[in-house]
Amino acid sequence: MSRRNKRILVEQQSVLESVPGFSLPQISIPKWTRSAPHIQRAIKQRWNLRSVVLDAVGGWSRSGRIAIAEAIDQAIVPIPDHYVWRSLGEIPDLEIEDADDSLRIDLQDLLDGKTNRHAPFLQLGWTDELLRWIATVIPTDRIDINDEVEQLNASPTHALLRIRRRRAPPLWFKAVAEPTMKSEGHEYVATTVLSNLFPEYLPRLLAIRNDWNGWLMNDAGLPIGESDPLNFETADMIGVRLAKMQQASVPQVDALLNHGFIDQRIPALRNTILSMVPYLEDAVLSQRSAVAPAIGIGRVKQIVEIFENVCYDLEEAGIPDTVAHNDLNGGNILIDGRSCVFTDWALAAVGNPFVALDQLQQYLTQNKRLASWVPRITRSYCEQWRSTMAAAEIDIGLRSIRLVSVATHLASRRPWFMSQYRYKPGLDSYIRSLLRQMDKAAQSLQRKDALEAMCGTLSA
Repeated sequence: MSRRNKRILVEQQSVLESVPGFSLPQISIPKWTRSAPHIQRAIKQRWNLRSVVLDAVGGWSRSGRIAIAEAIDQAIVPIPDHYVWRSLGEIPDLEIEDADDSLRIDLQDLLDGKTNRHAPFLQLGWTDELLRWIATVIPTDRIDINDEVEQLNASPTHALLRIRRRRAPPLWFKAVAEPTMKSEGHEYVATTVLSNLFPEYLPRLLAIRNDWNGWLMNDAGLPIGESDPLNFETADMIGVRLAKMQQASVPQVDALLNHGFIDQRIPALRNTILSMVPYLEDAVLSQRSAVAPAIGIGRVKQIVEIFENVCYDLEEAGIPDTVAHNDLNGGNILIDGRSCVFTDWALAAVGNPFVALDQLQQYLTQNKRLASWVPRITRSYCEQWRSTMAAAEIDIGLRSIRLVSVATHLASRRPWFMSQYRYKPGLDSYIRSLLRQMDKAAQSLQRKDALEAMCGTLSA
């Protein structure tokens, strides 16, 4: 749609020679891809129009989801003959059919320029406002901005954009104006707090916009999976900087908790898992398929008992609590050749530092190109920690961290059981898959204990 002519782009189809018909253009979006950048590229390729995706609505069209996008060119460029701009009233009802005509009303409100403070990114021209704001908060002339806004995520209340500049690296803007989950609003708080406390470990924060829960960042490089192949220097840097960031956070643990960071310290984690036992038992009892091995109620109790003992060992070891990322994968580690930073703090918490290492190990191991670097990164990480932690403490942390890491992931899903997600299909299956991972980690610990006991007996 265009706010300049208040019309919508449609495909013209002749029903009768004298009666033209109109339908919405069709775009195919591959599975498992981000829809916003794909829609932007498709619109550019097909109609040579720059656009901003405002929403992608499901369930309102017989032919699939409806994407709402704004054409942002100053003058509407020529388009192929069988596409035309038409008013909303000329579009057949079946094209935008819904139960109470709410979509048609919303589209007309958009074209009329009406605003909704609860949906600031479902408004024509909102990116113009964004660019004007950027020009006031960064020390660069407005003309330096190239007016190219590349969207990674788009919805009425969420935004992730890359803003290209002519003579400088791009800028990034992210916002969660109306969080639909607690963690989404938490990301805004966590990012601003961590950027103030540890600016060298996050993309440089340039400005914040409170009314949108948004923040403007410098470009900080490419994710591990998209950057050049790792080398010894880069692998060492990742391990060292992860450990250094955690070490720097040790004196700030209380401050982070006061800012609402999730409490995943070992005592809190142990209590959370214990409180989830009834739900875990319900999940294993609900299994009907024989494809995956079943876990009995008795084994659930054994896993929890082993986990409890691990928690007591870790508490006794005195490993310090640190900031925890909780979603540390290659996409959230950005490398610019000289350094690396950590981004996407939606699940920021305080907890055992080795959980982050385990998460990174799991990600790297699943990538054939990166798996060989796991030992190097692990070694550099542990070497950095040896400056403030005894070797025995590191050994205890490494020995048990897989079980603790899966338990941390499971504990972070506890709110699901207290919400509408509790009865969604697939939740019990997902919980069972995490229990199987805990079971595998618990069995590994049992084998290690048995081997150590046997070696002790032989040496005696």
